[in-house]
Amino acid sequence: MPMPSRKEQSFSRKLMWMNMLVSGAVLLIACAAFIGYDKISYREGAVRNLSAQAQIIGSNSASALLFNDSQQAESTLAPLKTAHNILSAALFTTDGRVFASYSRDNAAAPSLPSVPDGVSEFHSIQKDGIVLVRPIVFQNQRVGTVYLQSDVSELNQRLARYASIAGVVLLICMGAAVGVSSIFRRRVALPIVQLAQVATLVSREKNFCVRAPRHKSSGEISILTEAFNEMLEQIQRNEEEL
Repeated sequence: MPMPSRKEQSFSRKLMWMNMLVSGAVLLIACAAFIGYDKISYREGAVRNLSAQAQIIGSNSASALLFNDSQQAESTLAPLKTAHNILSAALFTTDGRVFASYSRDNAAAPSLPSVPDGVSEFHSIQKDGIVLVRPIVFQNQRVGTVYLQSDVSELNQRLARYASIAGVVLLICMGAAVGVSSIFRRRVALPIVQLAQVATLVSREKNFCVRAPRHKSSGEISILTEAFNEMLEQIQRNEEEL
């Protein structure tokens, strides 16, 4: 039997590439969904932690703001030096003046961002961190504002780690897809290609003595091969009788 032509061989390759592309697309979508969900969950958790820290700082610094004791306010912010996620923090008076501040890199005190009206606590997610602003209330009276900024380096490290893991898993899945495609080629694609070769040979040479190779596998491909061979046998008998 003649060797498969380049056009016939491309059928198997197309099936293999289609299998790999589908597997890769599904895996990428699943990884993107997982990473996106983790990113959102991490940000929500970071905002909750900042809110809890701001509440504690506000409770401890209310008296310092009432009695204009900036030294006590600085002492309230001092423990933030051990918080690896805090980039900067500040206490503001009711007129927006910086009362006490802390910065990891000794940068200038941050400015108080504008807070929408009617919002008791405000946070914004920026490129370089998460900013949270919370009013300090004492006996139902606002005495100041606490400002916290948290970095997102841990989130970036998590995303980089997940991307590396996803890349490794993608390579493994691509290898598995190639293996599955090879099995699929032997059981499905190859019989179809051989059947097409025999049909082409019969059509070109009018030789009804050839037969399509039989395969052990059951299913529609085997039934189609048997029906095609029976058709050739019937045509061959008719030719011999004539």
